[in-house]
Amino acid sequence: MEEQLLRMWVRMQRKQWNVLVSEVLAWNGSQKRMPNGVLRNYYSCLQSISLNVSEDEELNQAFPKTWSGFLIRSICSEHYLLKRCAELEDEFVSEELQNLCGNYLKCMQVLHQVEPRELCSSFFTLLSPFTRESVFLTDYPSLSPGNLSSTEISSFAGDLLSSKDWQPKTKDYLQLLRKNS
Repeated sequence: MEEQLLRMWVRMQRKQWNVLVSEVLAWNGSQKRMPNGVLRNYYSCLQSISLNVSEDEELNQAFPKTWSGFLIRSICSEHYLLKRCAELEDEFVSEELQNLCGNYLKCMQVLHQVEPRELCSSFFTLLSPFTRESVFLTDYPSLSPGNLSSTEISSFAGDLLSSKDWQPKTKDYLQLLRKNS
């Protein structure tokens, strides 16, 4: 998407309108045919969220039924980090593992801020004058919010989502992983 936006910007700066229109139409057509096109990736993400939401009702009570909830659930069940925490024999956590967890939280925060549905919707709205198509993106699965249980995970999730910087939550994250491993 970034590459296409950059190409469009360059064509607009150079006032190459005919080239812009034909490039956008060609790109849009190829995206529809590609197995890993933008829309297919979005719907793959949506399917992952749907499957994740329907997997385990007990776990679902601890997470919001949103993109954020999906990310928090992914964070709390990250297999490699859970395995590394399970291998710890004492209370000492290596600096390497702390850095790994901190960087993982930092990356997940970026994913949290760039919500896929809004991003794709804005992008295809921008393309619509050229393609003369409107793309309707299915929303995330909606479940009743239920009562969020007062578990440690939901408390961690609330703290994390309300924080502007996730990396300082590394210590809490490691404690949570150790308890769940």
